[in-house]
Amino acid sequence: MPARLTAYPPECAAERFVLSGDGPHPIGRADGCAVQLAHASVSRRHATLAFSGETWTLADGGSKNGSFIDGAPADGLPRRGGAWLRFGDVACELEIIDDASLARTRLESSQRRDAATALTLALAREPARTGLLEATLDAIIDLAGAERGMLLLPGEEGFAPRAWRGFPAGADAARFAGSTTALAQALRTRRPVVAHDLSLESGLAGQASVVAGGLRALACLPLVLGEDVLGLAYVDSRRPGAVITRIDLELLEAFAERATLWLAARRNQAALAPGAAAMAPGGGAA
Repeated sequence: MPARLTAYPPECAAERFVLSGDGPHPIGRADGCAVQLAHASVSRRHATLAFSGETWTLADGGSKNGSFIDGAPADGLPRRGGAWLRFGDVACELEIIDDASLARTRLESSQRRDAATALTLALAREPARTGLLEATLDAIIDLAGAERGMLLLPGEEGFAPRAWRGFPAGADAARFAGSTTALAQALRTRRPVVAHDLSLESGLAGQASVVAGGLRALACLPLVLGEDVLGLAYVDSRRPGAVITRIDLELLEAFAERATLWLAARRNQAALAPGAAAMAPGGGAA
């Protein structure tokens, strides 16, 4: 019985694990764990997950911070169907899936990698192509599996949207619930910011990080070249089940690096051509 475990470490991209076979599947920080959770609240050998026929069991391994099923301490008793689990401060969603769902998950992952490769090549081949700013944003939204997004570039009054999808035309970043904190943190740290909202699960509402404004997932990537931040890429989703995984973030970072080089090339072209038109804002309501 295959299962998928999605882990949500606080303030990090999610991790997805596919578990096939009965197990046991050890969970913890230690190397060799089937579900390796690199978080200080998780013990080296925290718990064990096992499957038998149509049921599964979760047994705590004497961990310091405990293992929980839908908010109650794990008791090692057989259960059916999916559940929300928690190991220390790491919330996890356990889903029982069939072989078709497993194959679909792997296909979607492969397609995202192919899309990242194709867009990276397009940026390299066509640095001056009209509409490439919007195409870049579309690619970032697709790679993140998000619903909407924006690219912000520096202007006279700070960073402002130059391309957007899913937001009202002419939208101002300050109006988006939950986004201003992510934008400020990405600018301050010059590192990607990823957050998820698990507040809809009553057993986890007091344990998981909650994104203001009802967002389910968001990511903000600074486009950094040397000492300069050339732009910010922001995406989010409001639909239940939206997840930005570590693999998604790796793809986004690789693509954002190429987009940063493209922006740098455009900036240099503008600097060498006084009087030339600046990059025209693009996008609109999607």
